[in-house]
Amino acid sequence: MLPSITAAPINIPMNSKDRNTERVELRKALTNEIVADVEYEINDVLAWAPDSLTEKDRKSIRDEVIAQTRHVTDALTLAELQNEGARRAYTCGALATVRQMINLRVAQGKKRDGPGGYMSVSVLQPAEVASLCRRSRCA
Repeated sequence: MLPSITAAPINIPMNSKDRNTERVELRKALTNEIVADVEYEINDVLAWAPDSLTEKDRKSIRDEVIAQTRHVTDALTLAELQNEGARRAYTCGALATVRQMINLRVAQGKKRDGPGGYMSVSVLQPAEVASLCRRSRCA
């Protein structure tokens, strides 16, 4: 009786753990890229903001919009993160939020809405961004 020898398969499938790691790394890279783009644009808008807007207000606006951006990007699918038109639309929405927040803070002056805080303004929600991804045909 001959010992049975099993041949190793020629096509070794890629470990699903490797693919998941690749996806996670791609998500991180895309999220960081989006956040960096939004942060750059926010800083540009804040540079042109009226002098009456304090550094504390500027930091608060920047931090809030960046936090909202991270929240939204965490909810998007990989395909939605890769959609350039949706990314552009989201950046425009985030900048509109920054401008609105600047206007609110300047208009309120020293009047604050509650203890130590300003009125909160929301940016596009994940479902709205996903909808833009599907509809966007921007080049």
